Amino acid sequence: MHASSSTSPIDEYALQLRDQYDENLTRYKDPNINKFPAAGELDFPYVPFIPLISIMVEKHRKKDAEFFKKASVEQILEKFEKIEIDSILKPLVDKRLRFVLIEGEPGIGKSTLAKELTLRWVRQTDKYLNNFRVVIFITLRLEINQKAKTFEDLLIFVENMNMTEIALLIKRARGAGVLWILDGFDELPHHLRNSSTSIFIKLIRGDILSKSTVIVTSRHAATDPLRTYLEDDSKLIALKGFGSNETMQYASKYFKNEKVTSEFRSYYSRNSMIESMLHNPMNCFIMCTIFKSFIIDNDKEQVITFTEIYNHYVRVLLKRHLIDANLTNLTNITYEMPSHLIQKIDFNYPELSDFWKDFYYLSRMAYVGVMKQEYVFGKELRGVSKLSMMDTITSFSGFDKDESSSFIHTTLQEYLAAIYIANNPDSIFTREDLQQNSNLEVVLTFYVGLLKLIDRKVDYRTMNLIFNHSKNIFDSNLINTVYIDNAFKSYHYPDYNRFLKIVYHDLSDEIPYFVLTSLMLRCIYEQDSLLYSTAFLDKKYKFARSTQFHPERSRAIQNLDYFICGYIVAGHNITIKLEFYTLSDVIAFKKGLQFHSPNAKINGKIKIQVDSDCIQSILTQLLAVHGNMVIGLHLKSLDNVSICQMISKFPSLELINLDSFDSNYCSSHPLLQLKTLKKLTLRIKNVCETVVNLLIPLTNHGRPLKQLRICVESVDTVKSIQILKLIEMQFSLEDLRIDVSHNMKFLWHKRNNSLTVNRNEFLTEELLAIVSKIQLNSYTSFIDTNDVNGMLRTLEITIHSKKVSTLGDFVTIFKRNTYTSEGTIRSICILRTKEIFSGSFIKVPINDLMDATISPFITDQNLIFYCFYCW
Repeated sequence: MHASSSTSPIDEYALQLRDQYDENLTRYKDPNINKFPAAGELDFPYVPFIPLISIMVEKHRKKDAEFFKKASVEQILEKFEKIEIDSILKPLVDKRLRFVLIEGEPGIGKSTLAKELTLRWVRQTDKYLNNFRVVIFITLRLEINQKAKTFEDLLIFVENMNMTEIALLIKRARGAGVLWILDGFDELPHHLRNSSTSIFIKLIRGDILSKSTVIVTSRHAATDPLRTYLEDDSKLIALKGFGSNETMQYASKYFKNEKVTSEFRSYYSRNSMIESMLHNPMNCFIMCTIFKSFIIDNDKEQVITFTEIYNHYVRVLLKRHLIDANLTNLTNITYEMPSHLIQKIDFNYPELSDFWKDFYYLSRMAYVGVMKQEYVFGKELRGVSKLSMMDTITSFSGFDKDESSSFIHTTLQEYLAAIYIANNPDSIFTREDLQQNSNLEVVLTFYVGLLKLIDRKVDYRTMNLIFNHSKNIFDSNLINTVYIDNAFKSYHYPDYNRFLKIVYHDLSDEIPYFVLTSLMLRCIYEQDSLLYSTAFLDKKYKFARSTQFHPERSRAIQNLDYFICGYIVAGHNITIKLEFYTLSDVIAFKKGLQFHSPNAKINGKIKIQVDSDCIQSILTQLLAVHGNMVIGLHLKSLDNVSICQMISKFPSLELINLDSFDSNYCSSHPLLQLKTLKKLTLRIKNVCETVVNLLIPLTNHGRPLKQLRICVESVDTVKSIQILKLIEMQFSLEDLRIDVSHNMKFLWHKRNNSLTVNRNEFLTEELLAIVSKIQLNSYTSFIDTNDVNGMLRTLEITIHSKKVSTLGDFVTIFKRNTYTSEGTIRSICILRTKEIFSGSFIKVPINDLMDATISPFITDQNLIFYCFYCW
């Protein structure tokens, strides 16, 4: 480009900059010059720029930035505006655009986007970029830029231009018409990222050149100080990488062969593990590179685990390094040279032996960096070959103590850190480290995969990290309904095993599930032998739940994890409970089933929990799941048509929870067709004749049903206890529970023919009339709860009969001998002079046939005083 004689100095400077950019920035697309991410064979194809998915937040909040780190593209698109690349610099409605922050994970394409914006200015193809007279592109990792003290130091030098004059003109205009693109804020030293005197911070805040516009790219980890500068004249843009269409565009341009591109699509569309990686352009390149090697050599087994993928990628990087090092005799080395690069023995190949020292040192630096949460390195790497695994530019002033380097992908650093641990097992981190540094989850996943590659068993310490890494492994707070209160053991009472503490929660299984976290699932996927370890088998009940509504969880269950659940259920004799929230959850699970066993028998079982928010397409997908593998259903407030469809589809059901039940809907309810149903929980509005008429044949002698729980929404004690008539019959049940509201319960057990009641309201003449013939033995428990002057008073009483007694006898004696008209206990007045402590068990005779054991339920001195001294 050449200027006319009338061109102003600024315009002349812009023309010269365009020439420089056009020559230098296009070089990043040449694989022989810029190998990152294009680390592969020398004939690596040129892939033109493909726009990424960009999300903009109109009004920035810190929680939005946190949301970007974890949410899927689909979740973000639902909440924020998607914008195209040519709208990034679109002016705001009523303000000049001052600051644009572009965030993204490593490898997502931040630097590529920054260069592309600069080249669009060069070619004058973007109407908003054309509004800027000058664009200054600054690579912040460079030492020469990090040493800048003034904006003049950041101006790109152009020969035969009076740079002092250019700086003065820009300063006089207060930066108007100048766009600064600061690429790689996360690669600045810490003090330059956080100091108010840093030239970069001054530019971003507008302390200098206040009319300039500044674009900053950065990894999420370093953007905390920048978010404070986002105001109503700013934009926050999150790069979420490729959508499915962009992935195929990339693959098509990479392979330049429609047949191979189609095979690639078929390959990744069946595997959610691979599919979840492809939104990241770096990962997309990695997978295209690996897949290309499969096409060249059809005998190769396709990689399926995360560790195998990065193991292959590291070999690709090292091969490229060997070629660049002019080791021409290695040009034809195959990707099997060796099968993996993990230990010193793997570098015994003569041409590789000299690289072990550097490779091991890089793994050590990767480990130290991950442990300290540092991803930029300086003097530690002096004289060390980067083996094509680090992105370092040394072309300005040679290696300098202030120069920075980083691994070309954070995940690559985490993989190399795992290699260091594989060579130094005693360096494995602690549970506390894992809880404070979420990136260590990736390292641990890689470590487990590496142990499989080198045929080493997972040790107990690592096993403990995997299965006990979270404080919320047992989901007792959310899903327990009834459980043994082991605290009774401390009272040395011989019958503590008979006492059941009744705790009200929403309908669910009456067992504490062991929660399968994302970390556990990914480790199991890397090495499925973990499924047969004692540490895992001891956790009897497994529950993989979506955690988007439970922020206390360490990491949300995502589509990849549902895929893994399907994969391990298909291949192993295991039962997992799954909670589905979205259509993609179900699709990912089915992909896992099909990927492992496209035509084979499914070995495992699942229990399904479905929310009322499920759309019809989710139910359609669920109904397409193999019927015999589903043994449990928990349906939350679905319509009756869907409920009957689900029950009818799965003939092997053993457990059903229905949060909304209408027995009138089906003339012949599908529940009656189930031959393996052992446990049933129903929530009904009220007890009516149709409900009882359904329960009678469902609980007939010889039926499989053993446990029945009825939750009645209507507080109608008389109608509710009609269900107790079932106890008189020769029925199949071993346990019957009736809940009327959240604080009125019956609990009957066949094994000792005992009944526990927790409210005095149940002890009525109607109950006596209904169940006068019911025979009880051993004991009957009663938990009395009263509200006295705003304080909750609770007392637990257990009646022990010395021979078989009727329930009617119990009710009569209990009402007559235990309670006065004022509701206080008469029989234990003899205890006034004794010192009683909460938790003590006091045995009191009621008559010749029965004794009562009484214990305060709440540790409250006022409660004890009320129970034992005030009568």
